[in-house]
Amino acid sequence: ENGYVTRLGRNQHMAKGLERRREYIHGKKFLSEDYDAGEILSMSTFKQRCVVSGEAFVDGLYPLVDTKYKKEADYQKH
Repeated sequence: ENGYVTRLGRNQHMAKGLERRREYIHGKKFLSEDYDAGEILSMSTFKQRCVVSGEAFVDGLYPLVDTKYKKEADYQKH
C-alpha cells in the first residue's frame, strides 16, 4: 500500500471537519450539535490513509468534549 497520512495531514482533515462544524452545525443549524448516526454517513475505501483521513474529519466535525480544545490548539501549530 502506498501513502500514509502525516500528523500535519491528520490535523488538516480535523481542521476541515471543525470548519464544517462551524458552518453546518453552528451557522446553518443543518446538523445536530451532538452526533446522530441518522444524520450523517461516512464512507471510505479500505486503504488505511483513507480511513484515517475520514476519522480525522469526523473527529473535527464531532469532537469529544474532553479533547475539543486540545484539538483546536493542535490545528494552530501547523
